[in-house]
Parts: sequence; structure tokens; C-alpha cells
Amino acid sequence: LDNENNLMKLSNFDRTIDENFRKIPIDKEMEPLRVCYTGEIQVMLEKWVNYDLMGELGVMGIEVHKQYDVFDWVMHKLNASKRRRRLEHSARKYIPMDIGGEAVWNMGSYLESQEKGFDGFVHIFPFTCMPEISLMGMLEAEKNMDKFYMPHIHISLDGSSGFEGLRTRIEAFHDLMVGNKKTNPLFRDAKYVVPDEVKNIYFNKPKSDFEYLMSSIQTPMSKVLTMLNPSKKLDVRFAVKN
Repeated sequence: LDNENNLMKLSNFDRTIDENFRKIPIDKEMEPLRVCYTGEIQVMLEKWVNYDLMGELGVMGIEVHKQYDVFDWVMHKLNASKRRRRLEHSARKYIPMDIGGEAVWNMGSYLESQEKGFDGFVHIFPFTCMPEISLMGMLEAEKNMDKFYMPHIHISLDGSSGFEGLRTRIEAFHDLMVGNKKTNPLFRDAKYVVPDEVKNIYFNKPKSDFEYLMSSIQTPMSKVLTMLNPSKKLDVRFAVKN
């Protein structure tokens, strides 16, 4: 992908990805633990900083739901991210304004994941990041377990952090989630839903050539139209007043 410069071949890369994933055998009956993976966006996305935490969770058989990517960040800066506005609305009761970092959206992600029956919340951020530390304090200080009952782990990284210490904490968190799944009815009775990305590759019949063609046109066009939506305020050093 990194070395391909042909636009037509790039437009068909979805097919290449699907075909290669179908070659990987999976247990279709398995219902893995699900975690919401979030935090300060640069730390959570850069695997050389976070010791490839997503990969380590995957090795443990955990289904990881990453909350942000670069496109999401660009859409947010253009104030055109419907998802972030939804998360803001969910978190408003606890964080009524943007306090920096991704704190307000991470709170919304926690609440939405808890409502969906996820098994855990993995929150990673740089050492001394005040907005993320504020979120950690809110989740850990709450005494009413009816509000924040989903297990959460908070990982602060700095220059002295090490992989083995991180892995030990993640393994302990995994055991906590396994115990919850067996004994706690809030997690034991939660219905597992196969993600659409997995369903489309392993459970649905392969797309036709026409469907791949339409997808290669529809997906980028829908993103462009979202970015160009004139009803949204633009946050690029100026604002358009309605």
C-alpha cells in the first residue's frame, strides 16, 4: 500500500484487504472480551510510544474498539464530526465543556461503551496530561457504582515507562474482565454483537465487482460531502457565523 502510486489499484485495495483477511482462520463461535481503547490521540495511535498496546490486547484475545483515527481528528478540527458531537452530548452531565485533550470525548466513549455492554475501558495518555488525569479522577473517585461500573485502567506513559510493567498491568486487567464475565450479571448477560467489519469479511458473502466499484466511489464522496457541509461551523482559525 505504501509503495503503490496507481490510483485505480488503490481504489481496489478494499478487495485486497478483504481477500487477505479471509485467508486468516477464525473461531466464528467465539465471543471475545471487548474493550474501548482511547486516550490522548497521539499517544494512543503511535505504537512506538504505547508499546503496541492494541497488538498486545489482541494477542490476549481481546476485541479492541479504537475510538479515534487521523480522519476523525481532521473532521473534528473542521467541526464536522457528528460522532464527536454525540460523545459530547453523552458526557455533558460530567464534563460540560472542552477541558483539553480528548477528555470530554473519552468520557462519552466510556459511557457509550458501558451502555453497549463492553467489558473494559483502556485509557492511555502522556504523563502529566491534566485533561486526561482529570477524567481518570472522575472515574476513580465516583462512589456510586451504578454510574461507572465498567472496569477501567489508566496508563500514563513517560520516558521511564517499560513494556514489561505495562504488560503486567494489562494481564491483571484481563483477569479482572474474565472474572466479571463469569460472575457479574451486568457483563455475563451482555449480548455480544459481531462488528460490521468482521461480519462483512467472514459472515457475509463476498462483494461483487459492482459493489466494490460503488464502495470505492461512495466512501470518499460521503467523507468529502460531510466535510463540505455548509451548515457546520469551520474551526480553522476562523468561524463562519450562521
